[in-house]
Amino acid sequence: MELLNPEPYLVQMYEFISDKWIQYLIKKATPISNAPPPPTPEATPRSAAYAWLRDEDIDEIPLSLRIEHITGLHVRGQEASTDLQIASYVSGGHVANHVDSLGEGNDPRGDRVTTFLIYVSKICNLQL
Repeated sequence: MELLNPEPYLVQMYEFISDKWIQYLIKKATPISNAPPPPTPEATPRSAAYAWLRDEDIDEIPLSLRIEHITGLHVRGQEASTDLQIASYVSGGHVANHVDSLGEGNDPRGDRVTTFLIYVSKICNLQL
């Protein structure tokens, strides 16, 4: 694990999930992937195909449990977090900078506490 920034806390982990788990997630997500939505003024521009999986959709791998052990956050179940989002970007694909919000509460950032990203391919020249 590599500390990238102490405040806000940002770490990078290597080999968080196995190649077998990666292939399983791709197999589950591919048949239900949807093209990105058409651009609208209120939407974040994206260029990926998306699929959403619940814990019960990927019951062969305890991914949410592993995330809980590492972060100390409760992420399993519909009351705890959103479904797992699988995004497949083509070469040169992108998502614009944005703040995740579920649109509830008085906080303009919404009620999301954290985002946990898992890259399943090599990322070259990552700069923060």
